[in-house]
Amino acid sequence: MGRLLKFCILVSLLCTTDANAQAGDLSNAVRKFLAAEMHFDPEAMETEMCREYLEVSPVGDLDDRQHVLSFYDPKNKVEVTLASSIVDQGYIGSIPFLVEKLHYSFTMGTKNRESVLIGSFYGKEDGEGVKICRAQYTVFHPHH
Repeated sequence: MGRLLKFCILVSLLCTTDANAQAGDLSNAVRKFLAAEMHFDPEAMETEMCREYLEVSPVGDLDDRQHVLSFYDPKNKVEVTLASSIVDQGYIGSIPFLVEKLHYSFTMGTKNRESVLIGSFYGKEDGEGVKICRAQYTVFHPHH
């Protein structure tokens, strides 16, 4: 095998390893972010968000970073449990994405409620690791 071919194979392996690491890093950031949401811990959430974070809420509102963090103020806390499963993950160009099915159970007052959402997360490397820059939560309708 020629040197140039060996070099090209080595470079492609290194790029693939870096891309796979970023996908894993986004998955890890989302896991930490969702755990912080459940505990109404905006400081922990903030460490996983890029500065220009934007979120489309389940009701269709476009919320910036500060609005999202204020919603999760500990004074607003409700008891929440979350079961999640990865639906898809990969890249759009060089942008890592993760899609998860999120099954929330929570109590509001005396009523137990459940909600199933699809969460789509997009990240980027910011010098401190991969951070979540965009999130969209969509109500999941299992019968469609």
